[in-house]
Amino acid sequence: MPREHKYSIINNEGSSANDVVVLGKFPTNGNLGATVTSDIKLSSDAKIYYSNNENATSNLNDANNNWNEARMEDAKTYLIQIDKMAIGEKIDAEYTISIPEKLSYNRGTEEGYTVSYTNELSGNSNTIASTKLNITT
Repeated sequence: MPREHKYSIINNEGSSANDVVVLGKFPTNGNLGATVTSDIKLSSDAKIYYSNNENATSNLNDANNNWNEARMEDAKTYLIQIDKMAIGEKIDAEYTISIPEKLSYNRGTEEGYTVSYTNELSGNSNTIASTKLNITT
């Protein structure tokens, strides 16, 4: 059963945000059997990377992370690089997953992401975590 996932990233800082990195996990971990069936679509220009390493970090140079610009069938994590977000700028993201039908009870998975950035005025770096979304039968 296809299921669309959408979220937005908004710069609500008092200045532009530079070197914005979104590091997220698709809801493919756990025992739900979900798979990613579409590329991530963004409302703004950015670089998107996919990995089949469930514990990948944001380090693109670490070969253990296995980052690729092409989505792989067993993708577990994603990384989005945005050069700069203006004050109040909003970027929408969406992708589709497929969840098998007729699952037994108490199967589940979760998804979430972190956003790291540098405040242009202060030069301070910050990382914010989204609320995790749990999917359970």
